[in-house]
Amino acid sequence: MSTIVFSSAPVRSIVYNGTMKERIAAFVLSYFIGCILTGEIVSRAVAHKPAAELGGSGNPGMANVMTYLGFKAGIAVLCGDLSKCLFAMGLAWHMFKHQGRIILYYAGLGACFGHSLPFWRRFSGGKAVATSSALLLVYSPLWGFVSCFCGLLTALISGYLSLAGVAVPFVFLVPAWTVYGRECFILTLVLFLLCFFRHYPYGRGFPAGAGHKMHLIQTLKSILGRKKTAS
Repeated sequence: MSTIVFSSAPVRSIVYNGTMKERIAAFVLSYFIGCILTGEIVSRAVAHKPAAELGGSGNPGMANVMTYLGFKAGIAVLCGDLSKCLFAMGLAWHMFKHQGRIILYYAGLGACFGHSLPFWRRFSGGKAVATSSALLLVYSPLWGFVSCFCGLLTALISGYLSLAGVAVPFVFLVPAWTVYGRECFILTLVLFLLCFFRHYPYGRGFPAGAGHKMHLIQTLKSILGRKKTAS
């Protein structure tokens, strides 16, 4: 019995050229790679306690770790989160290269789910800002950059990091449909819903102007100022 997959060629037409089993395998394998939370590792190494006890949201992501443990710790978390997503995508490409570019999306999406919903942390992890950005930049450097830039502008203008985290996959929905076709659009929609689900608890007060704001420039100045004072 023949099975079908869709090509990731930048056209709207669908090409049948393989099996879904390998794509699902790439997703599942990448999910477990994504479950490695760099924020937890850094928090336990630097503060000798889990990220949930740092304060704030207790989120094991770059922003929360940087706020409570400093600039270097935050950058370490960022690098780790980016690296695990890139590693998952690279491994999937090595194993299933014949599937075409779309295999990168399945792997990156799996890493995002592992980062956001790790089984060992009762499915409460990060918000997938770094991992989703890495996924889109690797899958489509041009449109990924445009989406990430729009997310950065959203953060700078609104002050809401959560709003920016949702804006990145939302913007990518347009090229996903118009350039890469139906399968990419469906995967991007799943990514957007994942990010929305993870960010919604922190952004329910956006319409009323409430909620936690983090002005990036001022925050970085504050963190760097504390660093200079400590030294």
